[in-house]
Amino acid sequence: MTQDSPGTRKLPEVLTYQEQKMLLSQPNPKAPTGLRNLCLIRVMLNAGLRLSEVIKLTPLDLNLETGELVVKRSNGDIGRTLWLGKEDVEHIVKWNGIKPESSYLFCTLKGEILKDRYVREMVKRLGKKAGIEKNIFPHTLRHTFAADLYYKTRDIRVVQKALGHADLSTTMIYTYLFNEEFESALNTFINERQYKEHEGAGNQKETAPEAKTSLENGTEVLQKPAARPSTTISTSSRRRHYSIHAIKCHCGEVIGRHMEHCPGCSKSIEESIEKLKRDFHRVNFGIPDAQDE
Repeated sequence: MTQDSPGTRKLPEVLTYQEQKMLLSQPNPKAPTGLRNLCLIRVMLNAGLRLSEVIKLTPLDLNLETGELVVKRSNGDIGRTLWLGKEDVEHIVKWNGIKPESSYLFCTLKGEILKDRYVREMVKRLGKKAGIEKNIFPHTLRHTFAADLYYKTRDIRVVQKALGHADLSTTMIYTYLFNEEFESALNTFINERQYKEHEGAGNQKETAPEAKTSLENGTEVLQKPAARPSTTISTSSRRRHYSIHAIKCHCGEVIGRHMEHCPGCSKSIEESIEKLKRDFHRVNFGIPDAQDE
């Protein structure tokens, strides 16, 4: 990614869970190249490997019994150790059963190393075929892995170790994608704004009429109305009710987390809300731009 100005970086673009499923459904596992490409995409999505790392993997780098994956540095030294899931390993076992003899785990049908240009074009082509409007690169899959890992663990040092970053400041960019303080502040703003819209003209408060009660001697007295329940909502309650609040999509339609797709532009609600949050960060908090490693 290009830098807009010195010292600023763009937020990395990531795939939603639904977009990941759509992308993984595109390769045809019944075809040799389709099965290989499916395995390759799964490894990048679920282990966060760089393109240069995934095409240089050897069969000895992966333990098919434990799922342990050793990622080596450019000089051949062990860089970091990761683990693949059971389903990832099962797909790779199938690929190993039909792949040609090769020193590379993911190779061409002639046993040669895959060209990085081929992988970039393949990922982009399958993304378009899946109907994903984002401009997808192999590094987008690495960004997606990092963002998902941070979202689940909230531990940026775990993400740093998984990605193999030497400097933690490089990894910190993912903390801006999921900011609980921002979500809480936006949630509070939405609640308070809705209350103001329902207030009467001139900020006049409604008061309940005083009720009359008759005593045994026939005398009527006025009784104070019962106090109204407080409208104060705690932060945790606001978070629980966030899903029912509405905001405007970029196309102008009103959307909320309880919806699946925007009725105006048909984009997934999750994608639209994440984009609004990222745009809000860029404008209001001066978030730096991310470089594509």
